Amino acid sequence: MQLAAVESVRCVEGCGGGTETLGIIGLVVALLSLAVAIKAWMVSDASLRIARAEHREFEKKLNARADFALDLALDNPEPRDGVVDLTTQKAFLRWKIDINNIGEIAADGVTVEFLFPSDIAVRKADIGWTMLDGSWMGTGNADDHVPLPTSEEVTTDDGESVPAEYLVKDMGRISVTRRPVLFAGIKVERPKRGEEIRVPVSVRIRSDDLPDDVDDRRAFCETILRHAG
Repeated sequence: MQLAAVESVRCVEGCGGGTETLGIIGLVVALLSLAVAIKAWMVSDASLRIARAEHREFEKKLNARADFALDLALDNPEPRDGVVDLTTQKAFLRWKIDINNIGEIAADGVTVEFLFPSDIAVRKADIGWTMLDGSWMGTGNADDHVPLPTSEEVTTDDGESVPAEYLVKDMGRISVTRRPVLFAGIKVERPKRGEEIRVPVSVRIRSDDLPDDVDDRRAFCETILRHAG
């Protein structure tokens, strides 16, 4: 016995509601779909904003650089307008170097070089980095005490270039919170009465973590020595 094909269905009872009910159901479904779509967009947008923020932070850290502000000044004796009147035949001059990392990250592999006139010292042994109390630092260490030759010159305030030598100091790592201080000292002879000696010095600091277009940061200072009396 074969089943006859269903040609039509007639609602006998309980199928009322008409198109109005179907419209309401469709509207509800549409609203729910829209709500789901909006929620999905909000989640996606929030995730995108977080990803962008994380990427910006990553780029900021990746491009962050160290940088330095240097302050170089004669420490003792205190000069008057850059002039020191010497009362003894030989005198000890000492320069103070303040180092401040004003960048965004710590700097690694930091070296400091102190340049001075090559003929200023009484003896080569009278030049070197010093401790806070004025005593020599690392007299047995060539990196700390022995002047090194250089083709560079130091320049006086009136534009005269003077052959130079330099001391080098390996500082290692300098953080943005660390502010090291160095002292460099030289024993000099008093100039003859009525004469003066100009002593231009400079300091430079190097690190691979400096900005890409910066080789080093420098500071300059000139002291004039006179015979007292």
